[in-house]
Amino acid sequence: MSIPLNSFTVIKYHSDDIRIKRGEFNPKYYFKQYSIADGYKLAVCAEADDFPEEIEYVNLIDLYKKLSSYTFDDI
Repeated sequence: MSIPLNSFTVIKYHSDDIRIKRGEFNPKYYFKQYSIADGYKLAVCAEADDFPEEIEYVNLIDLYKKLSSYTFDDI
């Protein structure tokens, strides 16, 4: 996330209508919630509504290899 957590409010009107209020500027964001284990949920937010159906679990070693292969030109 690129904005401070204390600079906006998340408002849930219905299960599929969640909005962000940020002063006068209220951009459109999309949310999705995943069940990751009994009693645990994961919520994600993005500017586009193109979430995968399931989350992909990645171990720390594979994540490190993936991240270390990037250069500043990739950013």
